[in-house]
Amino acid sequence: MDGSIYYTESTEKLMNDKPTIVKANTRYGNMFCYQQDTIGKSLCGYGEYCHPEIDLILRHVDRNSFFLDVGANIGTHTIVFLLLRCL
Repeated sequence: MDGSIYYTESTEKLMNDKPTIVKANTRYGNMFCYQQDTIGKSLCGYGEYCHPEIDLILRHVDRNSFFLDVGANIGTHTIVFLLLRCL
């Protein structure tokens, strides 16, 4: 490879499309998300994202647990554990 960047028609379309932010009604309240990405599609379609993963973690924590959510998503797990702590 010569280090050049090659643009295809689909690459140009992705670069020109602005993401649509929507409000999703989830099982833990309303969340704003990008409609086009995987997490947003799940939140808008099902009202949850990775719920089996959350269920697994919930089996091992209680309202007095210390939980550190380090990730690159949009806070779907953080909201659950914040609500657990406040209940």
